[in-house]
Amino acid sequence: MAEIGAIGGGLTAARTAALTGLDRAGQRAAGAGQAIAAGRVDTANTVALVSAETEFSANAKVLAASDRMTREAIDLIV
Repeated sequence: MAEIGAIGGGLTAARTAALTGLDRAGQRAAGAGQAIAAGRVDTANTVALVSAETEFSANAKVLAASDRMTREAIDLIV
């Protein structure tokens, strides 16, 4: 059972990191989007918006993988 607890702890850490990353990417996208909407269309804001989109997508995939691994771990137990 100790091994299962170790897996759960790793999944919790991955899930926490992914949620933190989603929040951070959302904040960056909002900031860049507001700047662009206010007329400050420059390279820095455009790059920030595109990189926030990429960061959000990557973290969403980590979260989905974590959920999938949790389901698989539960299937192993049951």
